[in-house]
Amino acid sequence: MSWQSMQELASNVRSGETSSIALVHAALSRIAEVDANGGINAVVVLDSDRALARAEQIDQLSSVEKRQLPLAGVPITVKEQINVVGLPTTCGIPSCLGPVTTSAPVVLALEAAGAIIIGKTNVPLNMADYQSYNVVYGRTNNPHDLSLSPGGSSGGSAAAVAAGLVPVCIGTDIGGSIRVPAHCCGVFGHKPTWGVISKSNGEHTPPKPLSTTGPIARCASDLTVVTKLLFSNARERFGGLAHAVVPETTSATATCLKGCRVALWADDPVCPVDEAVTSAIRATVELLKGEGAVVTIAKPEVDSATLLQCYRDCVGDAMNGTNGTRTHASFLETERMQCQIRAAFDDFFGSHDVLLTPTFPVVAFPHDDKDRADQPFYRPSERTLGDDSLPYHLGCFWPAVANLTLLPATAFPVQGETEGGLPVALQLVGRELDDFTCLRITELLEAAGKGTRVAQFQIPRRLK
Repeated sequence: MSWQSMQELASNVRSGETSSIALVHAALSRIAEVDANGGINAVVVLDSDRALARAEQIDQLSSVEKRQLPLAGVPITVKEQINVVGLPTTCGIPSCLGPVTTSAPVVLALEAAGAIIIGKTNVPLNMADYQSYNVVYGRTNNPHDLSLSPGGSSGGSAAAVAAGLVPVCIGTDIGGSIRVPAHCCGVFGHKPTWGVISKSNGEHTPPKPLSTTGPIARCASDLTVVTKLLFSNARERFGGLAHAVVPETTSATATCLKGCRVALWADDPVCPVDEAVTSAIRATVELLKGEGAVVTIAKPEVDSATLLQCYRDCVGDAMNGTNGTRTHASFLETERMQCQIRAAFDDFFGSHDVLLTPTFPVVAFPHDDKDRADQPFYRPSERTLGDDSLPYHLGCFWPAVANLTLLPATAFPVQGETEGGLPVALQLVGRELDDFTCLRITELLEAAGKGTRVAQFQIPRRLK
């Protein structure tokens, strides 16, 4: 059961081939064996008793009732930042260890669809790092190599999926926090259009600037199922795109890659990528062209350094407020620049279906467990990424392509070129609300890539 998709497991529960209680027991056993005793430490809060009780309830439903549940009896996890009533939401802060009294709308929507939340996954302090360490729960390790980071801030989420603990986990993304862990752990992840899926934790609050909630999975179609579910049943209520209609584009229902218009932005002087990433791009472009896609080297008419600075200003405001360090005029100038960049991207997608870019400049890198509260991922510091000595804060450049512009982006894995080589992930960025074009093209890539290393999940060698 460890490597089956969410849809396969739900189908088996609905057909009676297996039971929800068996799936929950299997997930809890694997968490104990592979996660807790195996040194990964991805699932840091367990809700075993309630999960087993809910599984029994689902197993007692009639076959007709089970058919109404798209996620019938499937155990999943959510990021520790996301409220589940009765469980703590600490964000790595020891003083926040008490249980919360509300569940987030995304949790309610998943449970209503039959999913069973068996626990929560690890995060860095305040979700502000490309690692997943905090003093409350300790460090999450990469399933491919325990000495390496699983990424952040949804690092525990991606590690749980890559290790076969659950088929799907729900993460959040303000600076690549779904896509960078997908990159480090070799799984799929979708950052939706901003302002569509609720970011509320159960309170009546407006959507947080730049930040989104989305799924991480081992196959692209599971991303699509969960995204559709959340678009329908966990919509943002206040501000954002609460009542926006998702367009039905031709590309979102394509049956093959032939004719798909893919723009390629493969590298950039502001954030140069290493050879592993370049190799993944070459393999992906070769597959796309072989399937008849139209691949064009092109990028929106924006200055890369300006994009990075604008993102860093925006994410700093979103996560910390201006703290009195920026004038009102400076704030307005950043807002103006963000609008100009968004307009340039919107114009660009008039002639391209998706934009293919790196997700992160380097492969998974060694842990650094020092207290980094004063050095969030977007702020210049003495920190560097991996062996390349790339300034740490530049890592947010490629994720920012979708975060600053509020656009959807789907990350898909490309396995290492050599046996045991670390995976990377590339991303397909789309026009606003065109999430299902990104997802559909990723599904088609996964289907076309069978037998290659492109868009294929690979079980971590140490877990085989």
